[in-house]
Amino acid sequence: MATGQVDAFGVPGSVDAQRLNAVTTGAVDSKKTGAQSTSEVEDVSTAGGAITADVVTAVATSYFGQFTGGSDATGSGFTTSP
Repeated sequence: MATGQVDAFGVPGSVDAQRLNAVTTGAVDSKKTGAQSTSEVEDVSTAGGAITADVVTAVATSYFGQFTGGSDATGSGFTTSP
């Protein structure tokens, strides 16, 4: 498992955000491997404040078996105040 946190980050003039948390886990055995990453960032502002979100959540899951594999982003989304 890998985790990371930061209080603030951004690209000046493009994106500003507060409180990033990220976690990635994975597993491997002889027949199947998989990984899941989840990150959440708060107080997001972009385009000079024209677009904002209170919380943005990203979830990515991938797996690969002997004959199949796949990925999805179920659970990803954002919330914003009126």
